[in-house]
Amino acid sequence: MADQLRFRAIFEPSYLSSFSFDKKNLLPLFFHKGCSKQGSESSSPLVVSYFVGVFCGRIIRKKIRVLCPLQEEAKGDQVLCLLQEKAKGVRVLFLLQEEGKGVQVLCLTGSVALKYSVKKQRSKKEMKAAEETHDIVIIGGGICGLATALALHRKGIKSLVLERSDELRTTGGAISVYMNGWYALDQLGVGEELRSKAILIKEIKDSWLFKEETNTTPSRKAGLRCLKRSDLVETLAATLPAESIRFSCIIVATEIDPVTSFPIIHASDGLIIKAKILVGCDGSNSVVAKKLGLKAPKISTICEARGFTNYPNGHSFGDQFLRLWGHNFLLGRAPVNDKLVFWFVDHKFNQRDIEAREDPKLIRDLTSQRLEGSPEEVIDMIKNCEIDSLTLTRIRYRAPWHILFGKMQKGTTTLAGDSFHVMDPSIGQGGSAAIEDAVVLARCLAGELQHHQVADGGELKKRAEAAIAKYVRERMLRIMSLSTRAFLIGSMSATSSWVKRMIFCVLLVLLSGNNSLSHAQFDCGHL
Repeated sequence: MADQLRFRAIFEPSYLSSFSFDKKNLLPLFFHKGCSKQGSESSSPLVVSYFVGVFCGRIIRKKIRVLCPLQEEAKGDQVLCLLQEKAKGVRVLFLLQEEGKGVQVLCLTGSVALKYSVKKQRSKKEMKAAEETHDIVIIGGGICGLATALALHRKGIKSLVLERSDELRTTGGAISVYMNGWYALDQLGVGEELRSKAILIKEIKDSWLFKEETNTTPSRKAGLRCLKRSDLVETLAATLPAESIRFSCIIVATEIDPVTSFPIIHASDGLIIKAKILVGCDGSNSVVAKKLGLKAPKISTICEARGFTNYPNGHSFGDQFLRLWGHNFLLGRAPVNDKLVFWFVDHKFNQRDIEAREDPKLIRDLTSQRLEGSPEEVIDMIKNCEIDSLTLTRIRYRAPWHILFGKMQKGTTTLAGDSFHVMDPSIGQGGSAAIEDAVVLARCLAGELQHHQVADGGELKKRAEAAIAKYVRERMLRIMSLSTRAFLIGSMSATSSWVKRMIFCVLLVLLSGNNSLSHAQFDCGHL
């Protein structure tokens, strides 16, 4: 490894609030071996002293000193944490202050050198040449990003999806799709095809380990189906023109052009993309949401293990969705088809979950242990799961009041999906709500732009802003209803206080009445 490793990373100074940077959106950042101040003459870099021999894929905690040309020295000792690889050759760095107290996310998602090939920093001439212009850019090639692109495509509007991964992100288990989601998928023209990939769930059964009582709720009218994420993503992508998606495009910052007031997007390789309209569909850790000033999603005390179990000779669970409540867990089991079952287990987060997150076999073993005392068929389902399908994640959510008072639009920039309203999965509406967003946004944009050529100028900006404002207004009431329900149910699971549980329960009844599935009876309207 060379004595001096350099890579170009773009980030926003707001991530480093303890440093007094000048108000520039882009700062070249250089990492050097050892503690040196080289490279600071013109680029105002941070210089980080670190230990190059220990990067091995695991979380690394080493004390370092962070020096900045704009300050004599950073305050106190810092800890640099190198997390697991997020994409090919790309990792995420965290800066922890005072031995982990007060985490600050650096989000340095450049082409990190380490044991990967180092991308050379582009010259100013190359940087100037590496510019593109597009009408509508969508950041994030997940469910929401692809659905938004398809909705626009159905209205005859071209868009470009920028996806950080090298290929379609088909991991992530399954999602529940209720009638409202199917209404939206029908508008995209893929509903019928996707219905054939998942059976209709006709009832939801609640059972408790600590009492003999059970409760069954008919769900046929709610249209509930458990759909593999891979089936949904692949179907959406296959319906789009091939040039609609660009992979391996890591977006690290956005800004507003001071001349045109349109969005400018910066990729980790130095590419600059100028757009007329920008839609952030880049998930809970959205670069676009940060730029709009939204607070980071909250992290729940609940952790969720998810996986598939295949029954070659068919399972005996029929068309029933089971929720099994234990003293310290909640298990959900939903059939995808006659042979495949999706399941999840919610439990309180503990330190062993950190170790298990990267070890599917450990996820399986710990989950089996947590379900001790459950019916044998449940334990066998976990033990015989598809090991490659296992994931373990902390639940994240955006508090309802942060959505209500948050800024979901700035000029011609807006949000959709988890970037807008990541929510607790307790009501299973995250995916369907994102598809609703796509339909409504495309409808609003088409209403203002379809008969007007997309070009530079104040008239275009005015029309685009009006369309986005209409979209945000139309979605806000629906999103507030869903996120509040999810927040109340999630809060009941997370707290051990019976008083708080009672309060949350009363509020939930006031919100949803006696129909726990009323959220499924919603139609986002025609595209």
